[in-house]
Amino acid sequence: EKLGTVNFSVVTERSAQETLLLDMLAQKSAALKRSGKSTPFEDRESLAFYQELLARYEADENTKILLSKLSIDDALMAANLGVLFNNRFYGMIISTTDSDARRHSPGRLLLLEFNRYLSENGIAVHDFGTGVAEYKNNWCDQTIERYHVLMPSGAKGIFLALVIRSTAGLKAWAKQSKYKSRVATAHAWATRAR
Repeated sequence: EKLGTVNFSVVTERSAQETLLLDMLAQKSAALKRSGKSTPFEDRESLAFYQELLARYEADENTKILLSKLSIDDALMAANLGVLFNNRFYGMIISTTDSDARRHSPGRLLLLEFNRYLSENGIAVHDFGTGVAEYKNNWCDQTIERYHVLMPSGAKGIFLALVIRSTAGLKAWAKQSKYKSRVATAHAWATRAR
């Protein structure tokens, strides 16, 4: 609060959702660039996908797109987008600021406020989706394991399966490793080899 007035809101008006979507994708892209990762959210196809998602579910009674944001004054600190279906919220994207305010964990505060909103509105489940992240471990009381099945046929398929398995294992290890910067180069090389 020393930085300004903290505001949490769930954005329901369509033009405000469009604006927040653009700001959120830009924020997410900046974070990915900062960490040296590719930025698929800058592609026209990605933008078109999320805009179509908003349009498609605007008229659907059973399904809603929920966009929430945490701001300090008028500056976006964190945002969250997902689909609400059958009393379950499926998270798709969460973004946080690149500014110095990041050290105050705006993403964590956004999740706290958003989960309070879900609870107050009778939403039973917040599904954080796939991937490994500390906040998921802190919030989740149920984990569903995801498995990859590779069934090669022939010598070329067996070779490619070995390469794919090794790079997938390296990627999973790198995401959880405290040596991420060292591993990133090895993973990039292995992915190119694949």
